[in-house]
Amino acid sequence: MMRQRLANVVSWTAGGRVDALRRPRHPRDSSAPPSDGASGAAQFTAIVNPVSGGASQAATLRAVTRQIRAAGHELCVQLTRGAGDATRLAAAVPDGTRAVLVVGGDGTAREVASALVGRDIPMVIARSGTENLLAKDLEMPTSPADLVEALLHGERCHSDIGRAGERRFFVVAGIGFDAEVVRRLHARRDGHIDHLDYAEPIWRTFWTHRFPHLDVEADGAQVYSGPGFAIVNVVPRYAVGLPIAPRARRDDGLLDLTVFPCSNCLRLLGHAAAVMLGRNGDLNGAIMGQAQRIRISSPQSVPVQLDGDDAGTLPVTLTVEPSRALFLRLPARRGP
Repeated sequence: MMRQRLANVVSWTAGGRVDALRRPRHPRDSSAPPSDGASGAAQFTAIVNPVSGGASQAATLRAVTRQIRAAGHELCVQLTRGAGDATRLAAAVPDGTRAVLVVGGDGTAREVASALVGRDIPMVIARSGTENLLAKDLEMPTSPADLVEALLHGERCHSDIGRAGERRFFVVAGIGFDAEVVRRLHARRDGHIDHLDYAEPIWRTFWTHRFPHLDVEADGAQVYSGPGFAIVNVVPRYAVGLPIAPRARRDDGLLDLTVFPCSNCLRLLGHAAAVMLGRNGDLNGAIMGQAQRIRISSPQSVPVQLDGDDAGTLPVTLTVEPSRALFLRLPARRGP
């Protein structure tokens, strides 16, 4: 149903001239720099994950499209069908495109931003996922009018990018417990997910997880060897606003590492309480620090997640690409 609604939006916005999942035709030379052109019309692209978000997604997209077109500009709407589509569609965005609007969650934003690295095409994110951690940290707008304002007149800002081998992440990497929750969630996912969908995977993981032995290195020095789990942040936000890495900054050129020594459920509850009280590291013995290169290995098979998506198993080496992602935010509000 959601895909049908968005397909109708594509037909309505493009007058039948643009088909979802096809590269849009672009009349300008692909080497031309971003500009409004002689006619004053700018080209924008929206990459939409129809599985992410609820019924309001189509209404938001329709309102944004109407306002962009009323301003005399073009908006090409592209729908994803599955994992990897957002990356492919973003890579096909023509040079000269003013900006890309991402309508989806953190996974969709990660795919699009990864494909746009090194290109002078900024992103605006319309919150449509369960957490939208990157959009919240960037203070992305939520109303259609403000999204259009950001697309047309937004201020450029940059964010660091985390790397796990050839894959990128923009918010958080999880090793062990939370990655197992993510794996269980996606194994049973059918359509849009909300916070309640996490309840069963968390409950099952809480009772069945066996905390693996982790060997953790930060910038070449071993910082931990023992049972537990680890979180690596680019931005300070984590699921449901938990302040796991309050010192993390998206543009400081560093990854924030938190290792939770843990071997049983009671210790896990202690870590959860310390985090919720804002005393992570003080009350629970969590190991916290910053580094440019983090390597985590284990003699066991340990799952890894990147921005809420399954990313295989250990070992993993995490590095940072400083200020490589480009976004547009609402202009700073000025005084009266």
